[in-house]
Amino acid sequence: MISDMWKCLNKECLSPNPFSEKFLKGYINLARLVPFMYGYNNKKSFDLIEKYIRSIL
Repeated sequence: MISDMWKCLNKECLSPNPFSEKFLKGYINLARLVPFMYGYNNKKSFDLIEKYIRSIL
């Protein structure tokens, strides 16, 4: 299911669309955060999530 969703995201990013490259890059980076958000089990992982979110913003 995850693999299928990544294929869909990649297809959407590569097809012509009205969004800027920066927006699409941010969109993909947010999708990359999902495994970290569901895999947090200690304070160190949460710090990593915060670091990634700050870099996106």
